Amino acid sequence: MLIGYVSDERFVALADVLVEFERDGQSVAVVRSTPRGRVIADLEPGRYRVTLVKDGYGPKSVKVDLPTKEHYQFRLLSDRLLGYVWPKWCKAGELAEFRVHSAEPYRLSLWRYGWKREFVSLLGWFDEHGPRATMQITPDDDYTQTGVRWNEIGYHSKQHTQFVTAPERASPFRARRIESTESDCVANGRFLRQSRRSHQGCATAPRWRLSPWGLQR
Repeated sequence: MLIGYVSDERFVALADVLVEFERDGQSVAVVRSTPRGRVIADLEPGRYRVTLVKDGYGPKSVKVDLPTKEHYQFRLLSDRLLGYVWPKWCKAGELAEFRVHSAEPYRLSLWRYGWKREFVSLLGWFDEHGPRATMQITPDDDYTQTGVRWNEIGYHSKQHTQFVTAPERASPFRARRIESTESDCVANGRFLRQSRRSHQGCATAPRWRLSPWGLQR
């Protein structure tokens, strides 16, 4: 029986995703997605907990009632740096929430870009002291109309708020990512700078763009 399809955040089909179906605490089926992302399993009607795992993507568990009216659309999120600020725009003195997906700890600081780059403030390190603690998940199905709702769906911590106050002097801001490489990220008016450190130094890396959908090449 065709249960549904599994794809990444760009709606590209994912092959060889390991999918486990659990019911009443017992594993009843373990299958892998086909080259076209199809998830096929012979299951009885009922509610199942479905867990999806693939190297290079964040694991995810969802509850699904079978059979479904339409084929279920499972969505996984790749382990690349992604982020955005919400709301999209704000005035000086207002709060904005930065929503970042990262499989590793990262450092965030605020920079102003104009005639020359100007450091504003260090926002801090974010890792939550656990493996993949700052990883986000995306909703299933088509979320182009509803948004991914990061910090609301999946990862969320009331104790570790992720808000920043918009500076008094407005101008475009940029994000920067540093690992063993370094790159500038055009932020479309956002005020975000992100970096991750290693012991390898810095070298030139691909450029990234911070859009309402996240940091992209």
